[in-house]
Amino acid sequence: MKWIILGIRIFVMMIFLHGGMVWGWIEENVSIKPYVSYIDKDRPWMGIWVGCYDIWTGEYGDCIYELALVEKEPYSGGHEHNGNRPIGTLRLHEENGEGNTYLSGNTENEVVLVEYLIPEVSGEIKLDSYIPPPRGYTCINPSDCLFITNITVEIAGLIKVPPSGQGTYRLTGSYGDAGVTSKHVENHYAKSSSFVMISSAAYDYFEETGIAIGINDMSLELGGLFDIHNNWKTPHSWHRFGTSVDIDHLGVKEKLLNRIAKRFGCTRYEVSLIHYECPSN
Repeated sequence: MKWIILGIRIFVMMIFLHGGMVWGWIEENVSIKPYVSYIDKDRPWMGIWVGCYDIWTGEYGDCIYELALVEKEPYSGGHEHNGNRPIGTLRLHEENGEGNTYLSGNTENEVVLVEYLIPEVSGEIKLDSYIPPPRGYTCINPSDCLFITNITVEIAGLIKVPPSGQGTYRLTGSYGDAGVTSKHVENHYAKSSSFVMISSAAYDYFEETGIAIGINDMSLELGGLFDIHNNWKTPHSWHRFGTSVDIDHLGVKEKLLNRIAKRFGCTRYEVSLIHYECPSN
């Protein structure tokens, strides 16, 4: 008799903001949205079934399992800093606590449900699932008993904002610019519809004033937490979904810009900063 590892049959359960769920099978690659601590009432998680069974009898066996999360790509997600990056944690279903990046145990003749607690920081993560068979058996699929899942935590579909071809706005605030300490070079990603809204507002403002606004932080290339202090924490709570934009203060006629931005569907939310949310439809 031989054993087949169920690590290749992982199903995903994502809990969305509206409280619904979506189910689907994944194999080698999966994309999931980052956790948003100031919005999500409950910590979102992805479910991973772990087990093994006899291919001749169909009976579940008692296999050891080892699951480990590792950072697949250093500096991924637009972060030009590293060290102690949050990559999420693993815990058994319905257990309390924050979990760990490594989890092991026995399947005890059943299928074990493991929760992957999704991080706030977007990026490339790898999940190694190793499930060696009991004595006298061999793995059929995968043959080395190791299943690798590449997890991309991201807000999918963001576009890189280009420089203005008409000179109606300037891109500012990138790492390497004078006085910028936030280690994020690519800080101008947005949803395409949000980019149309803010670039249209910039064009109209330029037409009225002859001034090109400075577009500062928007979102990182994969969205998620934008940690301007390079420590994987807020206070930059916005800028996660590709709908946020900060405008440089210097020389800006704020009341005029507010009116124009509102005309295109952007709403100002900060008083001390010129910050707009330009949600896509």
